[in-house]
Amino acid sequence: MSRSVSGLPADPAEMAVCEPVHRDGMLFLVVRLQHLWGEFCRELVVRSAIGDCVTRTGVYVPPAPEVKRVSDLPTIAKRFSKRPFTGLGAQWEVPSITIGRARDLQLANYNQINLGLSTVNFIEDRLKPIRNFIVHPSVSSASRYDQAARSLNSSGLPPVQLLNRRLPGGATILGIWISQLETAAWNAVS
Repeated sequence: MSRSVSGLPADPAEMAVCEPVHRDGMLFLVVRLQHLWGEFCRELVVRSAIGDCVTRTGVYVPPAPEVKRVSDLPTIAKRFSKRPFTGLGAQWEVPSITIGRARDLQLANYNQINLGLSTVNFIEDRLKPIRNFIVHPSVSSASRYDQAARSLNSSGLPPVQLLNRRLPGGATILGIWISQLETAAWNAVS
């Protein structure tokens, strides 16, 4: 993260080469952040459902009812939701969806997962619109990006400037998001 906000070289030729690399690196971080968060949420539910594991605080998690192996999970989950359990459209990065799956599977550590993940409130209305605008630029994604930028008091800023915008206290918007996800993950596995 700190490398994405490091200064550019003073030499104009070097700056011309480094500036797009810095910009693209920051944009990649947003895409990667959403992806890694979704992977974490999926893995948390899958490992909890399989059970026979221990939380960060040493609490034993037994297997979820009816779950003998990973391949049982999509079938059980399908009873409760039309959303796919794997593949496109699974949307593990959305806390309410992950929490719903944990509830539907009757995970023994559901309360911890719910308490941890429910603190994340910026995925749907901020992170995803920015990520989608970066990956799928269109009139529609631009409109949702503009809404996200307004909600962050950053109207008119391009994605890199928005993400690097420093808030009171000195942290960047992206830095705050990363910190919030780390805290939520830590609490969800307690």
